[in-house]
Amino acid sequence: MIKRSLIGSLFLLVSLWVPNPLKSQEFKILRELVLQLDNETAYPFALGGRFQYCADINAIAYLNRLSRSIKYFDYASGKTLALETKLPSEGPNGFGMDPYYFDYQNKDSIFLLSAGTNFKMFLLNSLGKKINTFHYDSKDYESVPFPKASRTTGALLFKYPYMFIAVHIGKNKERNSVSPIIKLDLRNDKFEYLEEPLPYEEIDLNRLPGSNQPEFYYSSIASGIRNDEFVVNYPMEDDLLLVSSEGYKNVNSKSSKIGNFKFLSRDLEDYISREFPLLDVVVNSARYLGILYNPYLSLYYRIGKAEGDTGDLRRSLNGEKKGRSYQYVVTVLDAKLNIINEELFNYKNAFFERGVFVSPDGLWTLSSDSSNEDEIKLKLMGFDN
Repeated sequence: MIKRSLIGSLFLLVSLWVPNPLKSQEFKILRELVLQLDNETAYPFALGGRFQYCADINAIAYLNRLSRSIKYFDYASGKTLALETKLPSEGPNGFGMDPYYFDYQNKDSIFLLSAGTNFKMFLLNSLGKKINTFHYDSKDYESVPFPKASRTTGALLFKYPYMFIAVHIGKNKERNSVSPIIKLDLRNDKFEYLEEPLPYEEIDLNRLPGSNQPEFYYSSIASGIRNDEFVVNYPMEDDLLLVSSEGYKNVNSKSSKIGNFKFLSRDLEDYISREFPLLDVVVNSARYLGILYNPYLSLYYRIGKAEGDTGDLRRSLNGEKKGRSYQYVVTVLDAKLNIINEELFNYKNAFFERGVFVSPDGLWTLSSDSSNEDEIKLKLMGFDN
């Protein structure tokens, strides 16, 4: 009997511990997709914006700020679809001067953020008809023109009946007395800033670069497995934060490839000489750019910019070398936020600060090697099947 019990326990332990097969595979570029542009669609570097996969129409949506519209491309071929969501600035269906982020749920429900609208979020359909307007004004954030949010990914998370909005982390402790996550009740247009998780509690804010370097201040959110869960990414913190109705917990998610936050090691006033130029250190410092959840594959992707070579920018400006080089790191995590893979990508191959989105096939990002203004080249990242 004892022998059977021991064998049964051993079998249970072995069955519970099953190594993730993705750990032995390389996370890499799988293929490319070219989106064919018309003469009213801008490349995302200057006037472009967010991308998102739309499951109900099997298309890629792209916020084109040149034509003030959301364009749609066939997911298989990259050809422009006839569907287009116009975003005029004024009138009964006006959406402000600068629409910069959308969250596509389906053809009848698209949420939109727009700068200069007195803290409003809009709900519209794919034909551009305004359905509702929500508000998230707050005196806590009166020191900035509007609560800024990322223009790329992780700004909005819909979990009915709430919309969570991830906004700019404050530059001073008073601003950071609340979390930069807004919880907006869509049933009654009431909102609140979450009390936690607070950002940068262990960081000397006086050592952060100015707000003209927004990538160090953008918070980012992604869905959790349960309906009451979501994951928060702060650019200068190695841990991810898993938030639920029960509170939050830190999840050790430090990338082994991202390096260090260089400028946190000294006060800003120390950067006064050619030996330690501030811009050089800031440009080459590591930072986490955002977190995405892929519900089709039950995977998380944490995007970071890896630590660069301090002095690289200075040598480039002095003519000692041509251009700069830097790398991005993609950390792949399973549904329980366990790290299963990490890979570095050179900026010449992929540009993770624009065009990042997920689909049933994996993680997509903008290609850096496209010279044709009439197309947008995207690259798919993932594992071999």
